[in-house]
Amino acid sequence: NVLIDTGENDPMYMLSMNMGGLFGSKNIVDDEIFVISSHSLYKNVAKELGLDIKRRHRLGIMNNVDVYDEYPLDIIAPPMFADTAKMAINFRVNVNEKGLATVSVKGGPNNAKLANIKDAKLPLEIKTIFGDFSLVKTKYFVPGEDMTYKFTVRGYDVAAEDLGEKISAYIANKRTNVIKISYATPDPEFGKTILN
Repeated sequence: NVLIDTGENDPMYMLSMNMGGLFGSKNIVDDEIFVISSHSLYKNVAKELGLDIKRRHRLGIMNNVDVYDEYPLDIIAPPMFADTAKMAINFRVNVNEKGLATVSVKGGPNNAKLANIKDAKLPLEIKTIFGDFSLVKTKYFVPGEDMTYKFTVRGYDVAAEDLGEKISAYIANKRTNVIKISYATPDPEFGKTILN
């Protein structure tokens, strides 16, 4: 049973999953909260939902919007990168009306510059010290549009830590065996997917 509070006075949506009826006693509830809040569970969620890549569409100077589906560009990481990476690599990509890409890549422990490419055709191979990444068009790519995207490619462990900071699980009421789970997001459908 998923309850949605639309947060009319708050720009973020709070999504809660009511798990009452799944647990036999209050002692088990604490154990279930521990399981629900575990790094290994969040890591599995990150793998299943592909959360090793964050995609943001830049709409203005200070306006970046997270994109969860129907994105026109994507980054393909080297094999095993998501399983082993302990840091993030950031790609800033602009594709002009002619379909040519300018890419700036930073990452690693000191957020060092890893690559800088100008006016390249897609698909594009981006060589870094952490492996070769590919920038590709998706089926949602529309020729003739100028677009700017930011991609953060990270390991599943890093994505799991991010989930751990954003998901809260707690006993809703001391007199019940109900666990309340919440995840703040501007996209309610994505929030439901995370909680499910």
